[in-house]
Amino acid sequence: MYGVLPVRVELAAETAGKPYASSLHRDHRMLDDGRFLGVPIASPDGAPYWPAHNRLWERVLTFSLRAGHDAVFCCPLQPAELRLPAPWAMLDCSDAELRRRLRARGWTAEARIEEAVADAVDCRAAITTRFDTESSSPDAVAAAIAAWARP
Repeated sequence: MYGVLPVRVELAAETAGKPYASSLHRDHRMLDDGRFLGVPIASPDGAPYWPAHNRLWERVLTFSLRAGHDAVFCCPLQPAELRLPAPWAMLDCSDAELRRRLRARGWTAEARIEEAVADAVDCRAAITTRFDTESSSPDAVAAAIAAWARP
């Protein structure tokens, strides 16, 4: 997958004064001209920095989990790229639908599209919990994720 992006933390509603869950998103909108702390990160030019950036968020999430906070972290990574003591899940659709969606977003380079499809195949091999975004509505997917995240 292309790019590793910074995280936005959103605390969920509070119960007894303590957040019961947080949602962490790598979010390109937090970047200043594609840079995180002055380092280019939001393009393939930032690839040399991605492993260190991943380790940073690995630590942030590990500390949160050790402290007893539940977290849902949304990122374009696989378990081998971000080692966490937590279960993984992925949003998924068929390869044909993924190609269609990428083209609809303006992707024109077939090699890049096929790289994204290959990444999805790899993710399916590594992540067994999947949420089908092709045949389920966004609301149904969100409900399924919430049920999975808070059993």
